[in-house]
Amino acid sequence: MSTIRLALAQTQVTTAKHINIKNALSFIEKAKQSKADIIALPELCSNTAEFPVYAEFIPTGETSSALSAAAKKYEIYVIGGSIPERAGSKVYNTCTVWNPAGKLIAKHRK
Repeated sequence: MSTIRLALAQTQVTTAKHINIKNALSFIEKAKQSKADIIALPELCSNTAEFPVYAEFIPTGETSSALSAAAKKYEIYVIGGSIPERAGSKVYNTCTVWNPAGKLIAKHRK
């Protein structure tokens, strides 16, 4: 039977998106150092609840790009909490999943 090691992160979110992303990346690095296979970040790990202000396109936005790069760098699955996703005139609360190659393998809008 295989063993899967899961890391869970709880972050302190500020109104500074770049700081929130930096904190999330630090948790991803620590998860890999702890030999985790998967890390799950919390909802709203990169922003506050002001969705229209922080909305970005997935997979090309700032948060998506950072999570993808970290998944690839540390060869770890990353469950990206949620990212405010801009799609046309709408904004969704979207959870992303990145594989160890940095590829987006799943997303769920709520």
